[in-house]
Amino acid sequence: MSTTVTTTRSPSSEPPINQLLPLISQSASFLLSSIPVITSTLFSVFSTLVSFVSPIPIILYALAPVIVFFQIAVGLLVVAPYKLAIYFFDSVYPIYVFFGVACITGSVIGFGGRSLAVFLTAFLLRSNNPAVTPAVVVENGQVDDEKPRQPISSRLPIDSP
Repeated sequence: MSTTVTTTRSPSSEPPINQLLPLISQSASFLLSSIPVITSTLFSVFSTLVSFVSPIPIILYALAPVIVFFQIAVGLLVVAPYKLAIYFFDSVYPIYVFFGVACITGSVIGFGGRSLAVFLTAFLLRSNNPAVTPAVVVENGQVDDEKPRQPISSRLPIDSP
């Protein structure tokens, strides 16, 4: 007869975060202790790179007149006009906004007045009376209600000697 023995684990009374705290503590202490080593290594690497780059100051001294010339040229041809334009646009901006708002307001009021006038003319002044018709009717380019005009030469008094 075979017997099977099963063992059950009793739940630990310790929360899982307490099991992680020693690991976090050791990791933090390792990282803090490695900062001086890392900084000294980086310093030594950069100092060796600087020794290889030492000819650059000589080149910069040789090119100093060209560099200064370009700095002055860029200052006069690019930076100064840009600053002048910015100063001008900053000073004109309130006037620009004022006139922009005035134009928009005038357009809205004008369109509203025109719409109101068209509405009043079409709706309120409309009449079904056939007696109120225009005096001049134009059909096919001919004016029906108008008397024939005299030629211009007969209308103008010409004094002959």
